[in-house]
Amino acid sequence: MKSIYIKDKKNITHVYYLTFRISNFKKILVEDICVIYISKYHNHRYDIKCFFYDTQNIYYRESISTLKELYDVIQKLLQENLYGAIQK
Repeated sequence: MKSIYIKDKKNITHVYYLTFRISNFKKILVEDICVIYISKYHNHRYDIKCFFYDTQNIYYRESISTLKELYDVIQKLLQENLYGAIQK
């Protein structure tokens, strides 16, 4: 399982896994860094909404078809908007 790593302002790394066993919604919140909302519909559709505090960038995309593609989208957004993001 792939992981999402995000450093906060105190240089603490937060690790997130995208599991949808209990709920079809996932919120990633790193204070003063970013907010990411992910929704899962059916088995093969994900939507994502993001806000990055430093860049004031808002991102929205519908109909991501695979979990791998979702991870790739998130990693690309982190690289573009966060200096402290770690890619694995």
